[in-house]
Amino acid sequence: MMRFRAVSRAYGALGRARGLCILASASAAAAVKADPVVVSAKVAPLLGSLVSWSQPQTWWLSPSLLGLGALISAAQRGIGDPSKWRVVHHVLEEFQEHIFGDENGELHEHRVTLFKHVRWRMSLRGAPWTGWLVPVERSGNTTHHSVTYFKAPDEADKLEGVAGIAWNSRKAVEVELLPDLNAIGCTEEHFQDYAKRTRSNLEKAKAKKFRARSYYAIPVEVKGERWGALVIDSRSSTLKKKKIRDQQHFVLSFLSKTLEGL
Repeated sequence: MMRFRAVSRAYGALGRARGLCILASASAAAAVKADPVVVSAKVAPLLGSLVSWSQPQTWWLSPSLLGLGALISAAQRGIGDPSKWRVVHHVLEEFQEHIFGDENGELHEHRVTLFKHVRWRMSLRGAPWTGWLVPVERSGNTTHHSVTYFKAPDEADKLEGVAGIAWNSRKAVEVELLPDLNAIGCTEEHFQDYAKRTRSNLEKAKAKKFRARSYYAIPVEVKGERWGALVIDSRSSTLKKKKIRDQQHFVLSFLSKTLEGL
């Protein structure tokens, strides 16, 4: 499932919840002046009982509902504007098509993934506050179930993945001619070579048997600050780097502006 669709649903649900909180807060405040007996007689007994119950609680109920609405609003801002995520996804799709549109095979064999750097996430592979690069959007519609996170602390020797190297160094990283980890006869040396050249965790490489045989990682900055990394990976042993570089500046500039506030 594409991130912008999931974000859109969550954003909409939070918006509706926020509206209900505001409505409930206003209703609780208005109920102070209502006569429960009149409400029961002219509207409904159940509503009259609700008014009777809420009146002594209004001093805390109304402000609490407003506070909950404010928290929900903050959660919406944390998720980000769905329309912006839609644009980000479209940019990755166009970049993927530009690079791999004339390749043999299916487009899903060649991906463009956007990673965002976060200071904290739950993990069993290290301290949650270590610093991580997490995937937030990816080109295509059929490969979003595959999720890979990379440790990205400030210490360069503890970074993981080409995404981590690009994010830390603020320079593009290229890795090609990697061994096929799914080929018959793949040996321990192949896994070690793959893990070493991609700065990957060896056990993770063995468990997931990464299919990509070439990578190109580009640092992403927003307002002059490190934001994350854009990673192009392919099952082909080499990449058409000229095609990547032809559009790289445009894509990064566009993402830099779109990602502000996300």
